[in-house]
Amino acid sequence: MADANDIHAIWRVTHHAELSLAEANLLYWIDWDIQQMELPLNKSWTTEQIFLYRTGTSSNLVRNYIHGTCKYLYETELDSANVRCTFENVANGTSGIINLPKVIW
Repeated sequence: MADANDIHAIWRVTHHAELSLAEANLLYWIDWDIQQMELPLNKSWTTEQIFLYRTGTSSNLVRNYIHGTCKYLYETELDSANVRCTFENVANGTSGIINLPKVIW
């Protein structure tokens, strides 16, 4: 990690661009899974919905993103994490908040 930290210290813009791309990609896949699985916004998910979400693409991406960000920024490991996403679709006017299922390692 020291090499990545050194490079980003010199070229800060590359670090912020990488984070922006990663987060945009992550939100795209979370939204994709939610639409495909017809999971509700602004409501708690049932056990069945949580199981369904965990079979989707974004569940592993969220897990890997949290793990990598924690290792890179804080040089530590996590036991668990809570993730909340706020969505606003400017094309169709829908918006909402999703509390994703707790991520446990």
